[in-house]
Amino acid sequence: MNIFSSNEKDVPPKEYIGGKAYNLFLLKTKEFTVPNFIVLSSKLINHLLFDVIKINKKELEDIFQNKSQDIALEQLKKVRQKIKDSNISHRIELQLQLAIKDLSSERIILRSSALNEDGDLASFAGIYESKVTNKNTKSILEFLKDILANSFSDRVYLYSSWRDVRQIPKISIIIQEFVEGSVSGVMFTSVKKGEHSGLLINANKGLASSVVQGHHSESYFFPKNKGEKKKSGACLNNQQQLLLVKIGNQIEKFFKKPQDIEWTIKDPKIYILQSRPITAEFSKNVRVWDNSNIAESYSGIVLPLTCSFARDIYKVAYTDLARHSGVSLQKLREYEEVFENLLGFFYGRFYYNILNWYKMLTLFPGYERNKQNLDRMISLKSRAELDEEFIKNVSNIFKLYYYGLVSVKYLTFNKKINKFKEDVKKYYRKVRKINFSEKDSRELLDLYYEITKELLSKWYLTLENDFAAMTFYGMLNKFCGKNKIRKENILRLVSRIHNVISATQIKKLKDLSEKFSQYSELQKLAHGKMYKICHDKIFTDNKYIDLKAEIKNYLQIYGGRFAAELRLESEDMDSNPEYIIRLLVLYSKNVSKNESKRERDVEIKLPIHKKIKLNYIIKNTKKYIKQREELRLLRSQAFSLIRKVFNEIGHRLQTQGVIDNWSDIFYLEIGEVKNYIEGDSTIQSLKDIVSLRKTDYKTYRNIEMELTFITEGSPYSYVSTVNKEFKTKYGELIKGEGCSSGIVKGKVKILKEFQLPDKEKFEIIVTKNTDPGWTPLFGLCKGFIVEQGGLLSHAAIVSREVQMPCVIGVKDATKILNDGQIVTINGFTGEIKLGK
Repeated sequence: MNIFSSNEKDVPPKEYIGGKAYNLFLLKTKEFTVPNFIVLSSKLINHLLFDVIKINKKELEDIFQNKSQDIALEQLKKVRQKIKDSNISHRIELQLQLAIKDLSSERIILRSSALNEDGDLASFAGIYESKVTNKNTKSILEFLKDILANSFSDRVYLYSSWRDVRQIPKISIIIQEFVEGSVSGVMFTSVKKGEHSGLLINANKGLASSVVQGHHSESYFFPKNKGEKKKSGACLNNQQQLLLVKIGNQIEKFFKKPQDIEWTIKDPKIYILQSRPITAEFSKNVRVWDNSNIAESYSGIVLPLTCSFARDIYKVAYTDLARHSGVSLQKLREYEEVFENLLGFFYGRFYYNILNWYKMLTLFPGYERNKQNLDRMISLKSRAELDEEFIKNVSNIFKLYYYGLVSVKYLTFNKKINKFKEDVKKYYRKVRKINFSEKDSRELLDLYYEITKELLSKWYLTLENDFAAMTFYGMLNKFCGKNKIRKENILRLVSRIHNVISATQIKKLKDLSEKFSQYSELQKLAHGKMYKICHDKIFTDNKYIDLKAEIKNYLQIYGGRFAAELRLESEDMDSNPEYIIRLLVLYSKNVSKNESKRERDVEIKLPIHKKIKLNYIIKNTKKYIKQREELRLLRSQAFSLIRKVFNEIGHRLQTQGVIDNWSDIFYLEIGEVKNYIEGDSTIQSLKDIVSLRKTDYKTYRNIEMELTFITEGSPYSYVSTVNKEFKTKYGELIKGEGCSSGIVKGKVKILKEFQLPDKEKFEIIVTKNTDPGWTPLFGLCKGFIVEQGGLLSHAAIVSREVQMPCVIGVKDATKILNDGQIVTINGFTGEIKLGK
């Protein structure tokens, strides 16, 4: 038999239907509430693959068993394409039409069910795909091919290799009634939290996928043998909590082992969507990698010089933060490895080593609160928890000392941070006057040491400011949650921060462009794209002395701000003086008028004592957010000095024949450059290192990475990549997280990287992520859609201040939307309507 129905009394053999379907059948036999389903057996799937689509079975086996990784991934790409191009309807359509009559809902979900999935030893959870569609044969067949193709994705191959499962995936397909629950989530029937073992429920409004994918959710923990402990929450009432606990315990008892259960509630029923064994605990070498926030600072491919510099900065700055927070030198020595490994680097991309960040937080009191605030601030997409042994890290004596120290710091922080800002600006102006071209490699290296000493020794203050912003924003969210203040009102509360540096940059550009537009000769040169000539004329002809002075003033403040400003390999204003002229031309002819519709401010009604508390929290949240933006600008200026040093060292090494081109220095790590100049390098041929890394980096650009993934053992034994092929259908509405005011309609412009408009201005910019160097674009468009980021990300802050609609966290937006497509975005709700 090729298709099995959940209405059948007998449970089919596991080898025919895979682990997930087998577990669902077993749950059905015990009368748990499971949505009805049918299963296309592995026998039928194999028939489609090898007899109908004509995939060569022997070659496929060879790919999984013998081929090198690069060859295997290339050949699997061809397999996927062959599946997608095939026509399988004539072989299965009639059987499918008859089988889906057993399903009563109009919407269905297709899930893979592999023999190696949801097993006891190694869960392949999340490696295979699911698709939701309408219950018609044509749609089902189309998505069936997508799931079959995904069964041979790079992720499946790499994960199988990591788990040493070297065989063709044995796949069956579940087609199940889709239950659109009001509350959904996962529960783990046996977890350890502190000294207690118990059942953990994670719940969220809407579909279970929001919890499975790691979005913030409510947690309910029920210790075993402690009675019926209930917790108040917005998602689950007491009766629902206790019923879930009862069902979870029954399922664990039935399977005779702890279970990881997905569920959804569609009143009054609780549906079980799937259940799998909780796999053995990860070893101590497990690592969780997350790119959600760091991509705002280091997006895309980053070269080794920047990588090594950033790694050192993170270590020094966060160690200093802990030291100035009262953490003992002995404890800092114990945690040295943690501070050294806050970042990871995969295929040229930066990732946070999340568990090390959590370990670092355990050095301070209030771990759970700080963890939640950090997750919110960096828009974390992964879910991870530390072992209890790490969390119990702070003595009561240290708590008293720490909170006393924080109180003193709070009273003196304004004075200290203002002095820091003035010192950085003063030092920046001093170093900018140095003639770098007159210095040799040794002198330039000494200058690098001096810059890092002068600036990095106090950089922990910027982290204290981040900590304060994170804490007050967390307090604001908690206050609003308790007092039932709607999310769109929270956005209003943190908007209109007076004189945010990024918003003033846009205003400064507008004013400067008006001045520039008064000179017809300059306008003619710039419109003819003779930007270099135009720039030189301004800086050499006394006729433009006033304009020159204003441009110099702008560059003194914002000269370090440009796209990818923290990458040392990026081209800055010194090496690309034409950039400022291009900006002035665009702003003089093309500054977007704000066309969004806005709602009026809403007066939040609260008792006077609560209003006083709210105003205090808002005032401090805004203060530290504003300061954070100023400090980021100072950071970009500090990086510009380091960039200038290494640009010059690169020229010296090229002159000496050590490297072929001055820019090759970016393919070396700082330690390698330092050791070569100091005379203690173990490798004399830096050209060989550069050549090897250039070869590697060519392959990196063809690899697309997951935002989050987990490794066990050696981090490079399994790295999760994304299949670049993207084929899915969306309705008229997609959703992200609204982070600013207004509604606006316009044409989409997809930007894979920073780009200024040429002739036609941008309307709705759609991109993966932004960094502070994208600020000028906010004055040259009507709205933003960003795949990554949170409510404290740069895009969110700037869009609120210039009152431009912006939606963040829109997964795959750059793939779903197309250039020129008309969309309407709602900056409050996060809704994006497709079409006119």
